[in-house]
Amino acid sequence: MKIYTVDAFAPSLFKGNPAAVCFPEKQLEDAALVEIAAEMNLSETAFLYPRERSNEFDIRWFTPTKEVALCGHATLAAAKVIFSKIHPNQKEVLFHSKSGQLPVQLLDSGKLAMDFPAAFVPEQDPEGELVAHFAKQKSKVIGFGKTMKNGLIELDSERAVREYQPDLNFIAKQFDQGMIITAKGSPNGKYDFISRYFAPNVGVNEDPVTGSTHTLLTPYWQKRLNKSDFFAYQASKRGGELWLKLSGDRVLITGEAQLFMEATIYYPK
Repeated sequence: MKIYTVDAFAPSLFKGNPAAVCFPEKQLEDAALVEIAAEMNLSETAFLYPRERSNEFDIRWFTPTKEVALCGHATLAAAKVIFSKIHPNQKEVLFHSKSGQLPVQLLDSGKLAMDFPAAFVPEQDPEGELVAHFAKQKSKVIGFGKTMKNGLIELDSERAVREYQPDLNFIAKQFDQGMIITAKGSPNGKYDFISRYFAPNVGVNEDPVTGSTHTLLTPYWQKRLNKSDFFAYQASKRGGELWLKLSGDRVLITGEAQLFMEATIYYPK
C-alpha cells in the first residue's frame, strides 16, 4: 500500500506533528492496522479508504497501541496528501469517521481548514492531588475540567505550561487517556493561549501538536476570553501553531502541513 508522512501544523519540515497516511488496497483487520501504526512509531497513523465520490474517504486513526475516535493532525496530514498527490485539482475533501463527517478545505493561502465538532468540557473544582502535583513545580491550578477520557488543567502562566515537567505515572493514574495543560498567552506574546498534551495511556507520552484537544480548548477559552477567534500554540519540543474559530457547535481548525515522504508498505502480503 502507499504510505506518506506529513509534518502537520508545521510552517516547515521537522516542525509540528508528524503523521503517517496509508491507503490500503483492501480492508484490513484491526490487528494489522495496529501493527503498521506501531511500526511507524508516530503518535498517529491514518488509514484512508476511498468512497464512490472522488473527494470522499473513510478515515480511521491509530496510535502505536490502539484506535482513537478523533485525530486532528493526522486528518490535516491526510488532506495534505490528497490535495498534493491524489487529487491535486480539488479544494475540498470530506472524511467520514467515527466522530462524524469532517470537511477540510484547501485555502488560497495554502493553509488547510478542518471543520470539527466542538467538545465542551464540564468544569469542576480542582482535585486536591492535582493542586498538590502542580504546586510541587511552583504552578497554580486556576481552572479544571474533565471529560470521559481527558483532563484539562488551566495554569496561572504561559511560563508554567512551557516549563512543566510531566510525571507520566501520575498522569496515567489520574486520567483514562491523557491530560491537557493550558494557560492564557503572555501579555506581550503573540498567542491567545498555549497548551501541551500528555497521553501515556495510549502510547503518546507528549503529543507534539494535537488538533483534537483544541476542540475542547477553543470553547474553554471562548468563555475565558469572550472571543471566538484564536491564534494558539502547542508548546512541545517541535511546537505548532493553530488558527481557531468557534462557530456554534463546530470548531474550525486551520494549520499548515508539509509533505515529507512517499513510500510503499509490503504488508500484509
